[in-house]
Amino acid sequence: MQNIPNPQAAPVPSTKLLFSFLTPRRKLVLLVPAVLSSIATGGIAPFMTYAVGQSFNAFAAFPLTPNPPQSAKDALLHGVGTAAIELVVLSVSALLMSSITSSVWISTGEHNVMELRRRVYQSVVNKEISWFDFRMGVDGSAYAGNVQDTSEDAPVGAGGLMAKFAR
Repeated sequence: MQNIPNPQAAPVPSTKLLFSFLTPRRKLVLLVPAVLSSIATGGIAPFMTYAVGQSFNAFAAFPLTPNPPQSAKDALLHGVGTAAIELVVLSVSALLMSSITSSVWISTGEHNVMELRRRVYQSVVNKEISWFDFRMGVDGSAYAGNVQDTSEDAPVGAGGLMAKFAR
């Protein structure tokens, strides 16, 4: 069997390569907000920890005497109430930001894949018919009679092109 040299070496995986199919406008409109919303969403958890800490401080400051003064009771109620309101606001913010972050990242990925699919389609459409007839550009010497090589690296016919891309 003849080895056919690959004129293009496989690209090295990188973050730049991951988003290489996005236009500069889409990078600005989708990728930048995705990164910023991810940072904002990640910043909510430390504030939740701080709010829980305020609640514990209010309990720790409460005197353990048999008859605490009314001012200590009011301070405990105020401290715990404030922490509870902060936690509710932070949890709603976390839910909202997580939804926005997921939506923006999904949209970014969909636009990236859509451009990749468009380029693959254009590449296949622009091929000459003979390319499809000759096992998509691979030398036919790997096939003997009607026996077809079923290994992963074996070339596929025109009918198997979609199955190859679906993997």
